[in-house]
Amino acid sequence: MEQQLTQQDLEAACRALIRARHSNLGVEITLPVLYPDGQAVDVAVTVDAGTYVVHDASNGSFYLSKHGVEFTARLRDRLAALAESYGCDFLSGRVSMACTADVIAVAIALVANASRAIGDEARRVALGRARLFEKAVTGRLKTLCAERLQERAEVIGDSGRVYRVGHVITAADCRSPLCFIETVANEKAVPRRVAEFLDLTDEYPEVPRQSVYDEDLQWESHNLLLLQKVSETIPFSERNPGFLDRTMERLLALAA
Repeated sequence: MEQQLTQQDLEAACRALIRARHSNLGVEITLPVLYPDGQAVDVAVTVDAGTYVVHDASNGSFYLSKHGVEFTARLRDRLAALAESYGCDFLSGRVSMACTADVIAVAIALVANASRAIGDEARRVALGRARLFEKAVTGRLKTLCAERLQERAEVIGDSGRVYRVGHVITAADCRSPLCFIETVANEKAVPRRVAEFLDLTDEYPEVPRQSVYDEDLQWESHNLLLLQKVSETIPFSERNPGFLDRTMERLLALAA
C-alpha cells in the first residue's frame, strides 16, 4: 500500500526549500519563488538602526539585464509600480522593504515576490521585441521580394507535420518554393527552428533554409552553431539590413 504523506511531512518538505546563510549582504535567504528561468529568488536581511531591511540585492534587475532588457525611464516607472503593488520600494534597481521584527516573514515573502515580478518583465519585453523584430524582417523582405514573398505559408515536413513557415520566397512562377526563411528573435526560439528545418530538409532537400537572427542581442555561440547546422544564418537589425539585402539579391538573381 502506498504510504500517505502526513501534514508534518508536507510541511517539512516545504520548509526544506528555504535556506538561510550569512554573507557579506547580511543573512541571505533562498525561497521557493522562481524567476522565469527557474532560478530561485534570494533576498537579504540586514538591521539598520533597529529596523530590519529586506532587499533583493538588485537580483530582479540583474535578471532583466542578463536577458538583454534595456532600462528605459518608462520601464523603470513600470518596475517601481510593480514593486509598490507589493508594498516595496524600488530604488537604483533594488527592491526593498523596511519592517519590524514581528512582520519580518511577511516582508521576506513580499520582497521575494516583487523581485520575481520584476524578473517576469523579461518575458513581456522579449515578446514585444520579438514581434517588432519579425515585423522589421517581414517589411524588408516585402521590399526586396515583392510578390515572390509568401507569409506564414503551409509547408508539410517529412514527419507529416504542417508548419506555418514565416517567409517563403518563391521561384519566378510565384508558386514553387525557392527558399524557406524563419526569424529567430531570441535564443528560446532556436530549438523550435532547428526541429522545423530538420523536418523540412528531408522533405525539401533542394530548398535552402535561412535563419534571420537579431544581431542586437548577445548570442551563445552554441545556439548559432545549431542554427548553422540546418540553415544559413543571417544577422539583421533595422540599422544594418545589408546582409539580408545582399542575400536576397543573390538568391533572386540565381532564380531569375
